[in-house]
Formats: sequence, C-alpha cells, structure tokens
Amino acid sequence: MANVLIRLASEADLPAVLEMSKGVYGGNDYFLSEFPKFLNDPSRRILVAEKDGKVVGLQVVHIVDEGETSIVQGLRVHLKYRRQGIGERLIQECRNYVNENFPQVKFERYSVNSQSVERLGIQKKSTDILFHTVVFFACVVNGNASELSSRLGRYFSDQSTNLKTLEKVEFESVLNQGKLCNLLLKDTYIVHWQPFKARVSNILNGLFKDGDSIFASYSGESIESLSHSRWCPTEKCPQLYTVCYTLDKKLLQAHVVKQLENAILQHPGETFLFVPLVDTSLVDCASQLLLNDLSLKKLKDDFGTKEYYYLYFFEKSLI
Repeated sequence: MANVLIRLASEADLPAVLEMSKGVYGGNDYFLSEFPKFLNDPSRRILVAEKDGKVVGLQVVHIVDEGETSIVQGLRVHLKYRRQGIGERLIQECRNYVNENFPQVKFERYSVNSQSVERLGIQKKSTDILFHTVVFFACVVNGNASELSSRLGRYFSDQSTNLKTLEKVEFESVLNQGKLCNLLLKDTYIVHWQPFKARVSNILNGLFKDGDSIFASYSGESIESLSHSRWCPTEKCPQLYTVCYTLDKKLLQAHVVKQLENAILQHPGETFLFVPLVDTSLVDCASQLLLNDLSLKKLKDDFGTKEYYYLYFFEKSLI
C-alpha cells in the first residue's frame, strides 16, 4: 500500500468523511455530528487514510486516564476501498502515532459491537485481550404515545422515586471518594461506547458533559446502583445512550424507567432512539421490560431487526 498516506485530519476532509460514512448504521451514526468537535479536542487526534489523493478511511485516537490510555474509536473505510488492508494499516499507524507522540500511554482500549463484522475480523487476527462484554438494545421511542406514559407509570415504584440525581459536583465527589469501585469491572466507566477509568480527571475528556443525566440508588452511604445517559444527534433522530450499573433486576427496571421518563421530559413529543447498555446477566430482564412490558419497537437496520446486540471491550498493552 505504497500509495496510501496516513495523516492527521483537517476540516477540509469533512466532505470525504460524509461520503465514506453514508449509510453507516442506517443513518444512526453518531460520528458525523462529532467530527468537527473531535478536530478541536486537544485530547483527540483523527488520522485519515488517503489513497490517490482521496480520503478513504479514518480512526480517532483519544488520550485519557491522565495519559495512560489511548481509546481508539470510529474506525471506518470507504465501501469501495474495503478488503485492501486499509483498516489494519490505520490501526497500526494510530499505534505508531501514539508511541511517538504520547510515549507515556500504556494501554490501548476500544469497543466493537457484534454487527461490526469487518472490525471483529481484524480483531480475531490480533492478540488484543477481551476484558468486558455488555449487551445493548436499540429501541424506538415515540414521545407522543400516551400509552407509553401509562405503561411507564406502572413501573414508577419506590425504587424509581428513591433514585437520586447526581449533578456534576456530586459526581466528582463520588469519583474522588471511590464510591463506584464495587459497581465497575476493572474500574471501567462506559460513556458513549468508550471505556474510561472512573477518574475525576477524565471529566475534561468527556466522562461527563452538560446535559448528561445520572441517577443513583444508595444503601446507607454506599452507592448500590447507577445509570448515566447522554444525548447524541444523528441524521435520523436523537439518540439516548444509557449505561446501567447494576446486577439487580428491580434496580435495573427502576433506572430504565427513570431515564426514559426523564428523556421524554427533555424531548417532549419527539421520536428518539433509546440505547440502554446492561450487564449480560440481565439481558432477559431488560428484554422483557423494554420489548414486552413497555412495548418499545426494535430498531430495524441493515442487518434486520435484532432483539439485542453485544458490545465487546478489548485492551492491548503498548509497553
């Protein structure tokens, strides 16, 4: 691939990014709204692959965890240029870039969903370690549906009422005091597909943003469950990503209902995509609640209509 150049992205690359992203996730791709922001984010770098003067691929590097971790995301290659090794070249060149420019980075982390066949194919050839798996659903919510409000009302229990809202200052305090240690696997806090360490310093890197909604339940002074939601605009409709940190069925129901009710209040009358991430042990409970009890519709994408998807988290040592 001597005619493939890897370089940093610029604003002038936006038309090419739009072209290569056409149809990605059936119009539910978050990246297009984030590209301009990522370019101006000092903790991120976007590397693009240019072939014969045309940008045909990209991947984002995000330096987090006080410089210890590189999270890579957004890998994509133009449909016409796939199966030419460009994706693998981007992955390696991003690692080379990190080694040269951020030598203190010890680990690379990334997530891959079960629909990303090409990316999983690349991963299978590697020695990267799978360290966590969650399940996510993709449900269409009609904010105008009075029936949904009625169904949500049936689940508005004492547990839902007792969930406490955590504002940014309170969230910082929780992180500083290490109150999430018992809830997280390998100290991993997931926000918008990214596996952060649960550190206050990561708030500047996107761990918390204005508009996020965090709810927690307490047992005495200890947090026993937590959920964190973030809105993301896409071509089709707004999307709400919600990560639920609990292994308890009743608490999961309480968090899902609370986050849904809050979302409808934030976007009254709008149709949006609700994407909750839950522990794999609660997949049946979540499916029953979302698809049967609340009668939410499953998203139909290029792969058909799936009940749920897997999200895999991988780690690679760079030292």
